[in-house]
Amino acid sequence: MKNDSPTKETIRQYLLGRLDDQSDLEMRLSEQMLFDDELSEMVDSIEDEIIEDYLDGAVSASDRATIEEYFLRPAERREKLQLARLLRSHFQMTGNPVTGKNLGPSESLVNREGRDARAPNLHWLFQARTWCELAALVLLLAGGLIYISRVHSQLAASRQAQMRLAAELVQERARSARLTVEQSQSLQYLTSTKESQEVQPSVAILTFLGPVFRGGGTQVIDIGPWTQQIRVELDLEGASSGAYNLRLENAAGRTIWSQSGVTAVSGGLRFEMPAQSLSPGTYCLKVGSRSESYCFRVRGAKQNRR
Repeated sequence: MKNDSPTKETIRQYLLGRLDDQSDLEMRLSEQMLFDDELSEMVDSIEDEIIEDYLDGAVSASDRATIEEYFLRPAERREKLQLARLLRSHFQMTGNPVTGKNLGPSESLVNREGRDARAPNLHWLFQARTWCELAALVLLLAGGLIYISRVHSQLAASRQAQMRLAAELVQERARSARLTVEQSQSLQYLTSTKESQEVQPSVAILTFLGPVFRGGGTQVIDIGPWTQQIRVELDLEGASSGAYNLRLENAAGRTIWSQSGVTAVSGGLRFEMPAQSLSPGTYCLKVGSRSESYCFRVRGAKQNRR
């Protein structure tokens, strides 16, 4: 056996269920017993010793309670205990076979005149009985060995099933841990996205107020990834109240957005235009037939969303 194999006392404690609080050691023992035939035989031998000690009354009160409540829980071990009791009962019954020496004076096979004629027959009956008992014992032992072999095979299959269940449990724990990590990462991403949306507003402000922006002055506006609309305020000095037609042209003079019927309020226009179609560059707003151009430059515009 390998040097790192467990001791008999460790195996005994394992069989009595006293390693439940040491899950790593318990799992390692289960794996060794599954793949190490020599260790498996030692485990079977220690199981037999525990059963013998239990029948002999050579265990403490706490060990007896543990054996009855935990060790004998599997059906295979209860069957081994029943077989051991049956063998003990048989040996106790055949320990002192009946012979002629056990007969009393009134049962003597010889009378005063010589041997009774029935004596040879009775002697043959005693011999036949002894041989039948021996034959029955041999058959019982052979059947017991076959039964024990079957029990050992069932125990090995049970250990393999336990190992498969343990491996599946480990895999399930790993999958659960992986799902927990993925959920945590998803939550962090959603939180980060929400924070980004809060930091980068969806509406950008563009104002053309006062004399500084008249006469074609260019203003710079930053459009972030989350910008949806551009809120525009235009100061129309001397303009009359009424509705105006608006259009937005790029540097090449092509109209990329327009809106009609925008009403002037307090000598100015207040309206919104979409930011999705804007890419970095220079744009100019045209108001009806007025000669002024309200130009601005877009910096860091986002790509169109599909």
